[in-house]
Amino acid sequence: MRIIYAGKVHPNDSGGEEIIQRICRSIGELGSEVKLVYLENYDMNLARILAAGVDVWVNTPLAPMEASGTWG
Repeated sequence: MRIIYAGKVHPNDSGGEEIIQRICRSIGELGSEVKLVYLENYDMNLARILAAGVDVWVNTPLAPMEASGTWG
């Protein structure tokens, strides 16, 4: 399985930053059967590239904290 994780945290969102740091630290713990990468500086150009080749797309926003356009 391959998982591509991309995101961009608001500069004042320390909780969101901690979540991304925990995910990045756990990449090595997944073993060889799960390949996970984190793509920094997510933006619309990166979104276009990712969406073109995806089998499953999951958005997980929490109201009212979702960013514009993330309501999936």
